[in-house]
Amino acid sequence: MTTTPAVTNQIAFIGDDRQIHVINTDGTARRQVTWSKMPSALSMWGASAGRDTCSWPGFSPDGRWLICFQAEGEDGLSQARICAVEVNGVEERLLAELSSQLPIYAQWNEASDQIAFLVQDADELQLWLCALGEVGQARIVDNGVPLFFSWAPGG
Repeated sequence: MTTTPAVTNQIAFIGDDRQIHVINTDGTARRQVTWSKMPSALSMWGASAGRDTCSWPGFSPDGRWLICFQAEGEDGLSQARICAVEVNGVEERLLAELSSQLPIYAQWNEASDQIAFLVQDADELQLWLCALGEVGQARIVDNGVPLFFSWAPGG
């Protein structure tokens, strides 16, 4: 079954605060959809602001979700995470945590229920797969250099 991607009149972008924002193409209705961790009374003494850095937002074909990469800290060099965030900003799902790998590309399948993402681990590329409904169950499906991929019609 082939599905037609939802037409969206929105743009997702990274704001000055290193968070993902969505805005209509006519410049109206800007809103933030990811939120960083801010220091609180429970933060360690002398700890930095603890802001999360978000990158690579990508709309799901149905227009409901955004995939993004997140890392703790203002430099974005700590452990990376792959997250899916509802465009309306209500729900966020942690799909995978990467220890030493660096995420470099992500792509939704046409049904908007799975994400393939490419990560670099030292001098090797790895292709990971995760499902929107299976939080934390990402798995490596291939590795090597070079490594290119695309979803087949029907996913």
